[in-house]
Amino acid sequence: TQSTWDEHMGCDHEGPCTAENCSCIQSLNFCTSFCGCSSASCSYSHPGCRCSAGNCQTPKCACFIASRECDPLLCKSCGSEEKDPTKRKCKNVSIRYRNHHKLLLGPSSIAGWGCFLQGTAQKGDLLTEYTGEIISHEEANARGGQYDYHDINQESVLDAGSKAKFANHSHLHPNSVSRIMSVNGDLRIGLFALRGNFI
Repeated sequence: TQSTWDEHMGCDHEGPCTAENCSCIQSLNFCTSFCGCSSASCSYSHPGCRCSAGNCQTPKCACFIASRECDPLLCKSCGSEEKDPTKRKCKNVSIRYRNHHKLLLGPSSIAGWGCFLQGTAQKGDLLTEYTGEIISHEEANARGGQYDYHDINQESVLDAGSKAKFANHSHLHPNSVSRIMSVNGDLRIGLFALRGNFI
């Protein structure tokens, strides 16, 4: 699992971004369209990727490496703007377009209830988005260990409320991996297939 992101709300200042006035630069983040600066012309905004179709879940993709989904406004060559999933070549926009698989709940041979994939998945497919209540670490500690938590950043924790909380992970033969991705400036958590058939 990747390390957590720093809490960041975007910059809001007069004039162009500099190391002295821009909170994005200071927190090692990119400026986005949600910043107070004109991010379209800001030299500190993420440029998007220049991938050919089908390369957006590989180390060739600048967005994927930066733990960002491709942005249709920035990534012009990968096909991220295509809304029809049967025609879309970019595989790094699944959370944005909610292209996930159907999951079923049932008794698990590992522990209690389990979450299972109906049908098959390809490596890298979004199985589901990990959603729930965003709380502080202090609140998570107060609630105790019976809840299913996922760190988002140094300030916040996600208390799972979706089927993803029933995914029983094998340390020896994992089927899925969670990734924190920046999507339209928001941090969201996807559960992605490492191999097919079940989680």
